[in-house]
Amino acid sequence: MARSSVTPILVAALAAFAAAGCSRSAGARAAAAVPTPAPIPVQGATVESRVLPRVLEVTGALTADESADIAAERDGQVASVRVERGSYVEKGAILATLDDREAKAQLDQARASLAWADSESARYAELRQKQVVAKSENQRKETDRDLNKAALALAEKSFTDCVIRAPFSGVVTEKKISAGAYIRKGQAICGLVKIDPLRAELAIPESAVSAIQVGQKAKLNVQSFPDRAFDATVRYIGPSLHSESRTLVVEAIVPNPQHLLKPGLFVTARVSLPKADKTLLVPFASVLTDSGVSHVFVLGPQRVTERIVALGDRYADAIEVHSGLAAGERVVVSPDRRLTDGLEIARPN
Repeated sequence: MARSSVTPILVAALAAFAAAGCSRSAGARAAAAVPTPAPIPVQGATVESRVLPRVLEVTGALTADESADIAAERDGQVASVRVERGSYVEKGAILATLDDREAKAQLDQARASLAWADSESARYAELRQKQVVAKSENQRKETDRDLNKAALALAEKSFTDCVIRAPFSGVVTEKKISAGAYIRKGQAICGLVKIDPLRAELAIPESAVSAIQVGQKAKLNVQSFPDRAFDATVRYIGPSLHSESRTLVVEAIVPNPQHLLKPGLFVTARVSLPKADKTLLVPFASVLTDSGVSHVFVLGPQRVTERIVALGDRYADAIEVHSGLAAGERVVVSPDRRLTDGLEIARPN
């Protein structure tokens, strides 16, 4: 009876062991059937070391090279005004005229008086040689002649002042009088600004003051012409910094032959600085930035290594790297977001 009860138990154990063995074999075969992920293909670029042109980006505004309110130099009634707002005038062009009838009469009178004084002075000089008149009388006539010469010069200036001319070439900013008005000496008739060249007043930060020199080149951009850069040259450097902003005012001369730029425009300037030591460059497309932290993937023989880098200025399709890389290393260009530190990659042939 005991032998017959052991046999079913042994048979059941053997069956369970066989089933477990079959299960492990099936799992191994299933695991072997799962394909290993293929390495991610990447493209690389070499970290370059180059001496780059250094630039300083600052802001400022355009101002006129010369600006003035053109005023009359004598009292008088305005006969004509020959300019309007926006008129371009050359140096010496007539801006306005005053009624010159009184000035013309005074000029004719001064000329006649001088002619009489000249003849009297010559006559008395001849009489003096003959000892007919006293020396003092001759001297008085010479003095009268000199006084009349001075009076003629004043009359000529008064007559000339009836024509108001442009002291420099420029554009009229405002017409301030009209024909028929009576103006006083010193009263403005119009505003005039010289716009070729213009001046760009730039605010240089304290940290860059030592790098600014007369003659440095700059490129200016304005919102009115977003796709165009204008040339400028540093010409004047202020003697001191503003106490509040801690900036130095520098003026750059901006040629403006086509009169595209206007005084008052806001500008962004990139001032070329003296060359510095070599710097590292990588393709801009090789840098990933997450939460303000920039990093790249460095190519190894079979795997990539993630590096955090400190960036500098951008130069077209490249960007400056201050730390985190060495010259000659290769970085992944346009890295796949699946890349992680230590991941196996498929390098190009």
